[in-house]
Amino acid sequence: LLSNIDDMIIRQAVVELRPFFSSSCEVEIGWSFRNAFYADANGQSARTRKAEPLSNFPHIVDLLSEVMRKLGRAKQLEPRLSVICRLYTPGGNAGIAMHTDKQDWFEEDVFGCILANSSDRALEFHSIVTDDDGASQCFIVEEREGTCFWQSGQAR
Repeated sequence: LLSNIDDMIIRQAVVELRPFFSSSCEVEIGWSFRNAFYADANGQSARTRKAEPLSNFPHIVDLLSEVMRKLGRAKQLEPRLSVICRLYTPGGNAGIAMHTDKQDWFEEDVFGCILANSSDRALEFHSIVTDDDGASQCFIVEEREGTCFWQSGQAR
């Protein structure tokens, strides 16, 4: 499901995140995915770690609340919130690798929002179910400032 968020909310979120991108291309809020530990090859988690507290990001709270409201899925932000904000730079590892979320690490609903995009690339979602002819479906999101999406079930 797609929608669009007001420019002012996006700009405030970007200003709030900008200082964190001076030393890294990724900011995690709530629970850390990057610094967690998997105990075995089956993906069973042995340890999770807290990331930056949500209370340090009032404009991100506003953004998350508005994204969920616009998509008709308003819900409580805590206690299992995991927010990952990424900055992709030209010439770097542009984009996120194709993956399926770890089912035991994240809530059923996964939300996303494009804060800015100056590249010629776009977010792609691929179905894991194939048609009778063996072709899989690909959904390409038009990445404009404020574009937001909601995934659940097999879509995540």
